[in-house]
Parts: sequence; C-alpha cells; structure tokens
Amino acid sequence: MVGLTTDSSSEIYLISSGNSGSDSGNFDLESQLKPIKETTSDISHQNIRLYYEAQLSQKDTFIVDMEAESPLHYDSTTGRIHINPKHQGFEFYDLRQSIAHEIGHKIQFDVMEGLGDEFVSVIQQAMDTVETRLPYFLSLIENDDIFNNMIVSDILSALSKSNIEGAFGHKKEYWEIDGRIEAEIFANMFSATVVNDELALKFFEDEFKNLFSIFKKLF
Repeated sequence: MVGLTTDSSSEIYLISSGNSGSDSGNFDLESQLKPIKETTSDISHQNIRLYYEAQLSQKDTFIVDMEAESPLHYDSTTGRIHINPKHQGFEFYDLRQSIAHEIGHKIQFDVMEGLGDEFVSVIQQAMDTVETRLPYFLSLIENDDIFNNMIVSDILSALSKSNIEGAFGHKKEYWEIDGRIEAEIFANMFSATVVNDELALKFFEDEFKNLFSIFKKLF
C-alpha cells in the first residue's frame, strides 16, 4: 500500500469564483443532508454505497465551520468535513457532489489509509497518456460540458498538473505535493459513482477505462 498525505487545503479550487457566499444564517446542515441521504439507493456500486452511507450516518463526519478557508474540505487533522456556507465560492458548489467528493477523501485516509500500488501505477500511465496526447485532451476541454464538469475538469487538471484547465481544478503547486494527484482522482471517481454523473462516467469509460476499473476494485 502507498501512504498518501493531505491537509485542510484539499478542496477543489474554482477557477472563476463569485463575490459572495450564501446566507449562513439560513444554512441548516441536517436539512441539507436529508435529500442527499435519500438518494443513496440510486448508487449502482453496492460497496461504494455502503462506504458512503456509513459516513453520512456518522454524526461527527461534518462540521459547519464559518472560519474555514474553503467552501468544503476534508481536514485530516480533525478527521471531519468542514463546511463554510459563508465562503464566496459556496454558492457555485453542487453540495451533493461536493460532499461525495470530500467523503471520498475521508474514506481514503480514515478507512483505507492508503491506496494500492496498482492504482498509483495506472494513474502514472494515464498521466503519460495525457502528456503524449496533450493536444487531444486540450481539444476535449474546449467542449463546454466538459469544461464546466467539476469532476472531469479536476481530473484533467490532475493528470496534466494544471496544463489543462477547465472551470474547476487545483493550482499547479498543489499537484507537486506527494499524493495529491492520487487522492483527487480517487475522490473524483468516488463522487462520480455516487452521484451517477453520466458525463464523467462516460469520460472514464472512453478515455481511462483501465484506471476506472482498478479504482472500483479498491472497494
């Protein structure tokens, strides 16, 4: 197993963010989680569904943190997902998808405590593919649907170390930190499966089928 590291700045950066957050006084965590919990039966991968439901049901998984420097992030020091509805980028986040993404991080670090060597190796192969075929993948991001898809945009950012930029991604320096690429790809594939993001799932099958297959074998 390969040990990976994260910290409290593991959120997805919004390349084009807004200027104001939501009204934090109207944000009730339980009411926001209720419809999310009601959709878990739609998750096709049984083991991923069980992992996800277990985290959703734990009372200490989430904390509303008005001082957090990002809209949502998993913090390895607290072992919790911090949610800041006052953050200027919060209104641009799909809450269900973002929570699934951060739960993916929490599962990796709190439950799995690392990823398999095979998964890490295939990610490197995918990075080599993107580097070799960079003009092709740059042409894909020109499609508005792909550009604006949080999952696909961030995965292309990871595999290219920010040489490919859509609406969502991370700064180049972020990808230079050991383990970040693997952690974000894991979390993005997890969230795509949880929310059944058809565009992202088709992208995985078309472009990185082997990587996605090995990801699912981790559960």
